[in-house]
Amino acid sequence: MQTTQSTLRSTAEPPELKLMACCCTGGQSAKCSSRWLRFASGLLPICLLAAVPKCPACVAMYFSMGTGIGLSVTAASQLRLGMIVSCLVALGLVCLIGWRSTHRTVG
Repeated sequence: MQTTQSTLRSTAEPPELKLMACCCTGGQSAKCSSRWLRFASGLLPICLLAAVPKCPACVAMYFSMGTGIGLSVTAASQLRLGMIVSCLVALGLVCLIGWRSTHRTVG
């Protein structure tokens, strides 16, 4: 079997990469997926905040059902407060990132 030089490729040359149209041109699908990702990242802390039980005894019960480890009401109250604070911080960061992306200065 005989091969010609034109069919052989040099190993020093990197292979050609084909980029997706939405990535290299910033098309509609890239904007749409970015918008949905921002929406989902804001929705997650809101849903977690809504799912936090209002009673520390319920937090202790859910924790013991999930892990098998019992908590005191005081520890459950502090865990509940920590969950609320972390959800609010995450929601604040999502809002800050969204605000900064809409108020960018060009220059």
